[in-house]
Amino acid sequence: MKIKCLRFECEVCSKVSSIQVFYNKNGAVRYARARHYSGSLNGKPQFGYHQQTVEYIERKLSEMPNAKAEIGQVGQEINVDQVKPEFSSKLRSMAGPMGFEPMTFSLEG
Repeated sequence: MKIKCLRFECEVCSKVSSIQVFYNKNGAVRYARARHYSGSLNGKPQFGYHQQTVEYIERKLSEMPNAKAEIGQVGQEINVDQVKPEFSSKLRSMAGPMGFEPMTFSLEG
C-alpha cells in the first residue's frame, strides 16, 4: 500500500488540511482522510480525522497539475502539519562521532 499526503480542502469541514490518500497495489485510491491538528497532550500532538469520499479525492487529484506525476512514487510524504526544522539538527547532535555506530548483538554463544 502506498500513502500520499497532499494539502487541500477537507470535504467535511472545508478547512485546508493534510489529506492522506491511501493507494492499493494497482495505484487506485482506496481510502482517504483529512488530518486535523487538534493540539497536544503531554507534549504529544493530537489529531482528528475526517473521511473523504473516493470521488472527491479523484476530482481534486485531477485538478492538481502535478498530482498525476506523483502517484507512482513509493513511500509516505513528510507530515505537513508538524514540520519542525530544528529536528534534523537535534538528530545530528544526538548521533555519536563517525565510527561509533550502534552494535548488533547476537544471542548465539
